[in-house]
Amino acid sequence: MDRSKIQNANRFGLIDKYWIDGLQYLLEFEDKNVLVVCNYELKKCELLDIIRSIIKIDNKLCIDELSECWILRDEYF
Repeated sequence: MDRSKIQNANRFGLIDKYWIDGLQYLLEFEDKNVLVVCNYELKKCELLDIIRSIIKIDNKLCIDELSECWILRDEYF
């Protein structure tokens, strides 16, 4: 393999070292809008369980998936 192909392959692999795939959700409850960013692998029902364990919500909770995103890994904050 020629050297330029090896260098390009290494350069393209660097993003995974610093970033993970994520999703942005908009939560609407009690006249509030909250943007939540979480790991791409987290299911919507798991996210709702986590939110309900943190915030006591008596009324209806709406959740909308907004877009995909990148999340900086913890060790690089």
